[in-house]
Parts: sequence; structure tokens; C-alpha cells
Amino acid sequence: MITLLNRKELMTDSSAEELARVKEALKARDIEFEVKTLRSRGTIGNAMDAASYARANLAFSRDRQNIDFVYRLYVRRRDYAAAWRAAYQEETSK
Repeated sequence: MITLLNRKELMTDSSAEELARVKEALKARDIEFEVKTLRSRGTIGNAMDAASYARANLAFSRDRQNIDFVYRLYVRRRDYAAAWRAAYQEETSK
């Protein structure tokens, strides 16, 4: 079990595709991990954005550059080196 005291952050990214790639690499090597998903803006911030787009008569979802979610992936401290190698080092060797 991964707890607050024995975990180390392996990655922080806004790309769901990158998160999936790293998760698959860790699963293939039986390395336990935990993912925390955070919203980059709260409910009020999103409502303000939508209202601004509505006032300007623009489509809210078209060409949005802001990030909706941030993913943080944690592993056990003792597994960090093996997890980093699995996630990043083997990718560059291909």
C-alpha cells in the first residue's frame, strides 16, 4: 500500500496519453502506483471562463488552450528508481 509517508512523485502531466503510457510500463513490471487527478481550475473559474466566452460570442470548447486536469503519479520510494527506468529510460532506447 502506498501511503503519504512512503511515496514519491514519479510524474506530473496534463496528458492522459502520457499517463496511460507510464501506467502500462509500470503494470508490465508489477510496480505499484497511485494516481491523483486534480482540476486545474475550480467551478467558479470554469464558470467565469464560460461567461467570458458567451459575452464574446465564441465557442467555449473550440481551441481552448487551458489545461483541464493535471495527473500526478506516485510510486513507493523504494520502487522509484525501477519505476523511472521503466517509464523513461526504456522509451529512449527504442
